[in-house]
Amino acid sequence: MSDGVEFCTVPEAARELKVSQSTIWRWIYSRRLRAYRVGPRRIRIRKQDLGAVVRPVEGKGVAAVDKERDSRDVFVGYDAKQVREALRKSAGALRGLDRERLLGDLRAEREQDSSGRPR
Repeated sequence: MSDGVEFCTVPEAARELKVSQSTIWRWIYSRRLRAYRVGPRRIRIRKQDLGAVVRPVEGKGVAAVDKERDSRDVFVGYDAKQVREALRKSAGALRGLDRERLLGDLRAEREQDSSGRPR
């Protein structure tokens, strides 16, 4: 851009901060990291905004890091009864769906813009 603002892609941001692309996407979705849409499908991040997610770990910050790590545990708040009920309600939801056509559509979507998508 002519005003000197530099942008990077999600994979570039991940490499810059040495984190996964999924982490970058999670930060974007949680609004911890600001991102900009370029056209209908492209996402860019201002390089100067990458510093917003980097902060020192001091005193209470150490506990916050441990708490954040614990919050990524997929079984936190797991309720077997709720899971069984949700599965019961969704049973048969995909019945009659053309599996090969769905998979083909998903592959075509990925090929259109595969870089920067979470996996």
